Amino acid sequence: MGTLTLTERLEFPETALARLPLGQPADHLLRTSVRNDTLVVLLPFPTEATFGDTAQLIVDGNIVGEQVSADDYIDAKIPLELLASERLVEGEHAINYQLVLHSGQGQISIGPSDQRFIVDYTSPGAPVDPQAPSIGSPGFDPGVIEDAVTLAQLTTDADGHTYLPATVIPYHGQAIGDVLLGYIDGVVATDGREVLAGEVGKIIEVGYTLAALEVVDGGRHAFHVEVVDRAENPPGFSDPVELMIRLRKPRLKIVGSRSKSAPFYHVNASRIVAEVDAVGANIEWKYAGASALQTSPFFTDIHPALALEVTIREDDDILAQAILRPGNVTGIYNTDARWSSGCIVKNDGTLYGWGSTDMRPPVEASEVVHVAVTRSAYAAISIQGGVLAWGDPLGGGLIPDDVHAILQDVVAIAATGAAFVAILTKGTVVAWGDPLRGGSIPPTIATYLHDVVDIVGTDDAFAARTLGGDVIAWGAPWPYGMHVKGAAGSAALAATDHAFASLSADGKVFTWGDPDEGGRIPDDLAPRLTGVIQVVASSRAFAALRSDGDVLAWGDPRFGGQMPFPVTQAEYLAGSTTAFVAVDRDGLPSAWGDPDEGGTPPSDQVMKVVVGGYGSFAAILADGSAMSWGRTHGRYDQSDAVAVYSAGPDFVVLTEQNRLVSWGVSSLDLSILDSQVGHTTSA
Repeated sequence: MGTLTLTERLEFPETALARLPLGQPADHLLRTSVRNDTLVVLLPFPTEATFGDTAQLIVDGNIVGEQVSADDYIDAKIPLELLASERLVEGEHAINYQLVLHSGQGQISIGPSDQRFIVDYTSPGAPVDPQAPSIGSPGFDPGVIEDAVTLAQLTTDADGHTYLPATVIPYHGQAIGDVLLGYIDGVVATDGREVLAGEVGKIIEVGYTLAALEVVDGGRHAFHVEVVDRAENPPGFSDPVELMIRLRKPRLKIVGSRSKSAPFYHVNASRIVAEVDAVGANIEWKYAGASALQTSPFFTDIHPALALEVTIREDDDILAQAILRPGNVTGIYNTDARWSSGCIVKNDGTLYGWGSTDMRPPVEASEVVHVAVTRSAYAAISIQGGVLAWGDPLGGGLIPDDVHAILQDVVAIAATGAAFVAILTKGTVVAWGDPLRGGSIPPTIATYLHDVVDIVGTDDAFAARTLGGDVIAWGAPWPYGMHVKGAAGSAALAATDHAFASLSADGKVFTWGDPDEGGRIPDDLAPRLTGVIQVVASSRAFAALRSDGDVLAWGDPRFGGQMPFPVTQAEYLAGSTTAFVAVDRDGLPSAWGDPDEGGTPPSDQVMKVVVGGYGSFAAILADGSAMSWGRTHGRYDQSDAVAVYSAGPDFVVLTEQNRLVSWGVSSLDLSILDSQVGHTTSA
């Protein structure tokens, strides 16, 4: 009897078969997930079969499994079991079947001899250690590795798809139908790239999509590739390659006004915040010409007459820079209407003012960088370091000729109620104005006034801090001057109307002056004044912020010298003439002092920055709008405020579009200055 060849072919379950490569015929590669399963292979009922016949599988020439009677499968498919034990060995296997024709006295027929299935249990790259990389790391253009992923480094294909190309070198076990996937920080960032016929053993290119890159734009990120084979074995993976992504220039937005060096009644240092959309970037602050820099998202401005440089940096790369201009807006509040006025420094160095004729800036004023005020006069520093004064001659508005001759290379000006003092580049000082209120430096202390870096004023006295931390005071209470030995090691100064406070580098506070206005620290409070990082003043009280976020206050209770409730977890303080505000890490304010003059904060408002004014506070809110509370109420509802200034009894908002909007007693219309006053200039 001969052996007949049948035409019916075995059918594998679709769920057991791996996906087919593009354009390739079926090869019956089995998925790894069915490795331990018994597979039921179907045999279409052969045309030669009849009752009594049996079918059985043949694997690699060996008869396997049970004989299955065809009696129950007439006009159906005969199920034949392919056991897991027959699929232990990786590689290609021959599979067939035999049909024993019992009706034909045991004649055997077999199916087509070219039937095959493939077993693959090895991950791409065949790592010895399954936890170790088995695929080469993605390769990138040297410019990408050395600099960053930029738009210029991307490629756009004929279909308009934009991507970052990367190459993957051949790997062990590379096969047609393998799919390569690129990841950024563990998230799929490429379309699947299938290995095609003719590409085995060659370098394969994958493309990290623009959409994926935009999601993580900014900062350094890990790029790696994985290879998934058709059998769906555990994927092979590469070591990551860390790349900087910089598709667009980071947007730098600086929020907050520069501090005021005068008027004396609210000269607290302002907090300025830098907002940047570059993930992981460092924000550096530095005064122009200085070498010391601070790295932080925010900055406390202690030298408002100097340009402030802000740099956004990632590692050694500068992403963006801007220069924050010195204080732009100031003003005077005085019960004598002759002196109530204001002044704005425009971008071109000329001045815009309001108030009485005597208080308007001189028309010859030009190249001005900063303006300070007493109760009734102004003094402006020019870019060359000269000084111009105007206003009440008895309040510092007239510079004597002998003083004018030495007012050169001025870098800062401070004020009392009726006198000015200038710091020169060499650290010496020059004063003018009412001699009884600090306008004359006593000869007994003149020799100590060198290397001066900072000066603050009360209504009638000055205190100067030297580079070495010494403090020297003069004015009405100390007509012969005083070396304040208790303030040795001073790192910062603050002043009420008639008292001073010094903060040392190690967080200790020393005060002197009128005991009712903060010049004496209460005995029960003194032991707790440790670890202090900020001291601010109202007109008659001080408040101190400790490093643990606790706030302490002393001085006149009406002016904030007595706290009606504990304040903890504060991040920074601000003071007006009559109250204090503490803002916590979430931007929520607490306030105390005169309840009608700033001591009652608005509820449910998140604040970016707060500044003090005359009996009022103003803040830029989290949504970019601005508002004030206290004696002067007002609101700016747009979302583009970048600074808010106090100008006497008024507040002025500066917008991103360089517009000025004001509210308060003076009812100012500043639209004439649109585009003439800016917050920053490009570095």
